[in-house]
Amino acid sequence: MGTLLNERVTRNIKENMGIYFLILLFFSVGLAIGGFAIKSLEAGEKQELLAYMNSFFKIYSGEQVSGFSIFIQSAKNNLFSILIIWALSLTIVGVPVALIVVGFRGFILGFSVGFFIESMGLKGLVFSLVGIIPQNIVYIPCILITSALSLTFSIAVIKRKRSKGFYNQGGISIVSYSTIIGTIFLITLLGSLVEGFISPTIIKALSGYFIIG
Repeated sequence: MGTLLNERVTRNIKENMGIYFLILLFFSVGLAIGGFAIKSLEAGEKQELLAYMNSFFKIYSGEQVSGFSIFIQSAKNNLFSILIIWALSLTIVGVPVALIVVGFRGFILGFSVGFFIESMGLKGLVFSLVGIIPQNIVYIPCILITSALSLTFSIAVIKRKRSKGFYNQGGISIVSYSTIIGTIFLITLLGSLVEGFISPTIIKALSGYFIIG
């Protein structure tokens, strides 16, 4: 299954380089906007966010964290995002939605990492490295590939909207396409495991270090 998925994704990338470039462009723009958006925050807003995170670290250091609950919530969020992209890719709506989702994910990542680094300095960098980046190493490639696949499929649907079946230009049926998307979701569960069980353990161990003041 892994080899087959890798072959299909690799072939799809080679056949649709322009689409993957567009997806990466939207993600990069979202990432940059997220980073620059921090500059638009008022000093009072930054202090409120920082105070909230400080309280979070203080509570986190003294309470037991349910890794399973975090894992389940993360899996639900990923499933919802992928289902939305998959479902809308069967219509012409899928084209803008895929780009919007990618741009938004980039914005969230850029804003989060940028805020912590700017507000907490080295502590923020460490928190980003142990609490945000690890799971996103899995999430981001999955969401980028999912969005690119949905975009190519949406374009095929538009081109063949009067035909009886759904096939993309590479001849992949809706069943094969859905199977690939489902497999990608299963891969995101690895990120959810990291987010639910590994990152919280490290954050809890370092929570005293992250507290400011």
